[in-house]
Amino acid sequence: MMMTADQQAFAAYLRQTQRTIEAVPTGYWDEIPSNGYGINSERRTRRHLQSRPYDYPELLEAWAGADPEKRQAAELIRQDIEVTHRRLAQHPWSPTLLQGEVDFSDLRLGEFVLRLPSIAEYRELLSRQGVRVSDVTPRTIRDINYALVETALCARYHLSARAGRNFIGNALNGVIHEDLAGFAYIVPHNTHDEYKHRGYVEYVLRMLTTPA
Repeated sequence: MMMTADQQAFAAYLRQTQRTIEAVPTGYWDEIPSNGYGINSERRTRRHLQSRPYDYPELLEAWAGADPEKRQAAELIRQDIEVTHRRLAQHPWSPTLLQGEVDFSDLRLGEFVLRLPSIAEYRELLSRQGVRVSDVTPRTIRDINYALVETALCARYHLSARAGRNFIGNALNGVIHEDLAGFAYIVPHNTHDEYKHRGYVEYVLRMLTTPA
């Protein structure tokens, strides 16, 4: 399949940006992480979570149910999950820093990646929505980003907006990650929550309040 312009830009960014590998303690991969909010209630080790993310066939099956639209989408989603698993079999994930923040890129769902708006584009979007920059919060920016990602994913999987609502978490135990370079993609919820990091939203808020 031909790469999109966003995928090409993302691949170039990864090639050109130096990564720093973090040391992990003995026994790290056999630990069972949990944040106390029900994430990883299955009590899977880090080795399992980070080598076979989105490995929740029961969630995907329950989400699809008997709905023909969702069942067709589920087949495409399974293909993307397999792409992720093959990538990780070739290049096992380990905590690595990219621009000083945890790099989740190898854990992303399939090859899906979306370039988020530039600062100028956010200003235009906010102006069209009648939102003053002084009133912008992290939630404001995330709502814009999440809507863009969900729309792109629905197009990828041939889902209507109704059928695709909230499927990232419900069907995949995934979450949208916005990296510092302004790319968004789906990553495993449990791993994303375990590693504290800054993302694009903090950068956008800072730049929006900086005089042009």
